[in-house]
Formats: sequence, C-alpha cells, structure tokens
Amino acid sequence: MPETEVNFDAVAEGERISKETVVFELHVGSPGFIKPIDPEHFVKNGEEAADNRPDADAALLHVSQDILDRKELREINQLHGRFAEWLRLRCIPSPVGLGRGFYLLRLNAVEEVNFALQAFTKQRNILIDAFGAKYEKLKADAQERRGQFYNESDYPAWSELRKRWTISCHWLSFNVPAAIERMNRELFEAESRKVKVELADAADEARQALRVSFAGLVDHLVTQLGVDNETGKRKKFHPASLNKLLDFINAWDMKSLTEDTELKSLLDKAKEVASGVSPDDLKKDFSVRDALKDAFEQVKTKASELAVTRERKFFFKTSALEETAPEGTIDIDSEMRKQPEDRNPETLDALVGEALEHAQAIYRVPTGSEEPSQPDEPASEGVGIGLD
Repeated sequence: MPETEVNFDAVAEGERISKETVVFELHVGSPGFIKPIDPEHFVKNGEEAADNRPDADAALLHVSQDILDRKELREINQLHGRFAEWLRLRCIPSPVGLGRGFYLLRLNAVEEVNFALQAFTKQRNILIDAFGAKYEKLKADAQERRGQFYNESDYPAWSELRKRWTISCHWLSFNVPAAIERMNRELFEAESRKVKVELADAADEARQALRVSFAGLVDHLVTQLGVDNETGKRKKFHPASLNKLLDFINAWDMKSLTEDTELKSLLDKAKEVASGVSPDDLKKDFSVRDALKDAFEQVKTKASELAVTRERKFFFKTSALEETAPEGTIDIDSEMRKQPEDRNPETLDALVGEALEHAQAIYRVPTGSEEPSQPDEPASEGVGIGLD
C-alpha cells in the first residue's frame, strides 16, 4: 500500500480501479510444423555403425524434424511478435493472478487496442492466405528433403490446416458475478471487498513495476550513448533504445493506475530532453550524443532512486539486455532451458517456496493456523504475459 497515504482506503481505491480497467483475454493459435522422429531409428543405425561401443539409450535422445521449410512462416511469426510487443507496451503490469494471454488495460486504451486487433487480424489473414497459395509446392519440396521420414498424413488438406490459425478474444472485468449476490449476499460482499483490496495492492505494485521499467530503459539508453569500457571506442547506437523509451513515455496514460507525480515528472523531463533529437543525429554528431547522455545521466540517477525493489532470491530475465544473473541468485531462465534431469534438484522446491511466499503476500493466503496478514512491502513485479 502507498506509505504516504495515512488514511488510505483500500476498498475505495480498488473500487476506483475496477471502474477504470478491463481485462482483455487474447489467444492466438497456430498449427505446429515440427514432427518428432522415433529415436530408435538412430539407435539402430548407430549400433550397425559402431565398433564395440555400448548401446545408446533411446530414452535419452530427442529428435525432431521440420515438416515444412519454416522460413516461409517468418512473416507471420514476425507479425505476431510485433503485435505482442505493441500490446504489452499498452497493458498495465499486473500481479493479480492474470495468466498467459490476459492483459490488464485502462478503459482509455480499449478503442485503440480493438482497432489494432482488427488490423492485426486482417494483415495476418493476408499472410496466411499467401502461405496457403504455396502450400502444395512446399509439400512437394518437403517430400524430397525429408526423405524416408516423409509421411503424407503429416499434411492435412489446406482447408483443414487453415482452420488451425485461430484468434479468440474476450473483454472481462474484475467484478464478482451477480449470481453470487442472489445466492449469498454475505459471500458476495466479502468477495467484492477482497477483489477491491487486491486491485489496490496491484495498483501500487504496477506503479513500482513501471518505475523499474523506466529506470531500465534510461539506463540502457545511457549505456548506448557512451563508450565501450574495454576498447574505449564509442558504442554503435541503435535507434530502438531511444524509440522504446519514447514509446513507453507516450503510452504512460494507458499504463498508469496511480497518480505517480514523481515518475510523471521524470517522464516529462526525459521527453523534453529527447525532443527534436533524431537517431541520425545521434549516429553522426557526437556532440549531440554527448549532450543527450549528460542530460539522461541526471534522469537516470533520479529514476534509480525511485526504482527501489524488494530483493529476490531468483533472477528472471525480463529483457535481452540482462545477460547474467546477479551474484547469489538462481537464474531461472537458464535452469528451465535444461532437460528436467539436468536441472538443479533444489531449484524446483525453492521456486515453489518463493511462489507461495508471493501468493501469501498478495492474496493473504494463511499457512497452517496463521491468520492472513498484510505484506510488509509490495511483492515484486508479477505475471508474465504474451500471445499464445
């Protein structure tokens, strides 16, 4: 909860937020084009070629094959990625139990998101139909390239395959169903109060998540504008580092649930500093680059002061900018990329414990005979989101 609010009314704040937000559920489905291959085939062939070597265990082999040249799907996949990134930019960081494919949005973003979804659907259909026009030719190419692993049953008729590209969306709210009120008024009121308090908690956590995101974007931009510490040479400037920061600033009204005047002041300062500066100027004119770097160094210092988060035992990579886990943490991304038998046996138990701790803080889940309690401080940034 906001510490500066002495008489903070969580229920009233949650009521306000529930009236200003909506949950957008979106699931985008695509057919798969990878086929597993029986590992026994390779074990058998390997045994025939081996000279006094021990037999291989087929259970340790995981073999698959593309059934079509997937570079032909590149444009469709890239469109998915661009739309997902666009949607993430406009959604509110949400730790209130939203899963994959669910986005918390302010009402002022609904019209823009709905329009963008229609445009995405139309463009996607055009690309899918273009792929369909080449489908038979791609099948013939696959028959030649897959050799003995080619199987006609892997390739349904285009009319059937086309149905597997799907889009499903719904607009939802956090309100407790009215049917519960008719059945049990007391339960309805208790659940309504709980939802509102959770939304108030979520708003404060979303504020902190936005502060952290902004600080990270500014830090990356400052790094891009500087020199390589090892070579002493200027780094190659990528316009995306400035564009992403400006996109974040421009989407602020859609992402903020609280009156975070401190962060808003920094956003205005950053926008003022970057006003009139083009990526070409930053690539060619080092004096412009140095001036911008000096100005953003000041913004970075203040942004870092705002972005104070609870220390976590785990490290989840949130962007391509983070290459290594901080010392003393477990890199979950690296662990989960391993085969189950190769993972750290302590990781799963520790991760479950961390998740339970987070749930207890957010949803006040009691353990044993303990009474639910308020968290001492906001839990860390929450749920991962994205297209299916």
